Amino acid sequence: MALEEVREAIFRRGFVIRDKNRPTKTPKKGTHKPPLKKERLSVSIGVALSQKGKTPQEIIKEADSALYKAKESGRNCLICS
Repeated sequence: MALEEVREAIFRRGFVIRDKNRPTKTPKKGTHKPPLKKERLSVSIGVALSQKGKTPQEIIKEADSALYKAKESGRNCLICS
C-alpha cells in the first residue's frame, strides 16, 4: 500500500523541467515570469517478497520480472510477484 501511495503521489505532483536558457541570476521581484509547464512522471514498480529457501538473487530476479510486467501493462503501475 505504501508503494502504491508513493507511485500515485509522484504522478499527481508534476515536475518543472528547467530551460537551458534560464537566467543565471534570480530575477528581481515584480518582473514577469512565464507560466511554468509541469510534466507528469509515471513510475512502474516491481515487488517481490522474501521467501524461505530463496536466495537474494532469486528474489531480485522475481522483482525484476514484476517490473517488466508493470511496464508491459502500460506503465505507471505496481506489480507484486
